[in-house]
Amino acid sequence: DYMDAVVKNVTLQTFISANPILSLSIIVSVLLIVFGAILWIMYERGKSSRKQALDAQKYERLASLADEYFFEYELTKKQLLFDAKFREVSGFEQVVKKEDFVGKNQFMLPFFEQIENSLEQKKNLQFTFSLDNKDGTKQWYRAVTSIIFDKRQQPVHLIGKLVRIQKEMEEVAN
Repeated sequence: DYMDAVVKNVTLQTFISANPILSLSIIVSVLLIVFGAILWIMYERGKSSRKQALDAQKYERLASLADEYFFEYELTKKQLLFDAKFREVSGFEQVVKKEDFVGKNQFMLPFFEQIENSLEQKKNLQFTFSLDNKDGTKQWYRAVTSIIFDKRQQPVHLIGKLVRIQKEMEEVAN
């Protein structure tokens, strides 16, 4: 019964008063561990961010070496996002919604339909289309899509590239 009474009287305050150096060293150790963990997490995030930025720069440079442009389709928002290079040629905004093109630049409506068809069938597609660029010239492109699936094999994202095929289409016409 004596030990039970002693244990009941031990509180954090009485322990710290009885063992100030041990208590301080425990507190400092815990703070150093927490601080170290935070520094490590920040370092890893920075490293990952730098790698992503480098990868994006590599893909942008590769695309600039060819007549290729990249896009992605956000399923939840039902909108297209085009890369800066294609926006420069086409005059499009970065974010493009289907309803933005009803009654103008009619290539976009079939483009959206092809993407929606690809997602519905869960199949990657290739299709050609013409586009009136911002300078007024008509250009032919080939779109190639690739669907990203989740664990349940449901589409979560669609990415693609546009390849300028103007010369190819002119040769076919002649």
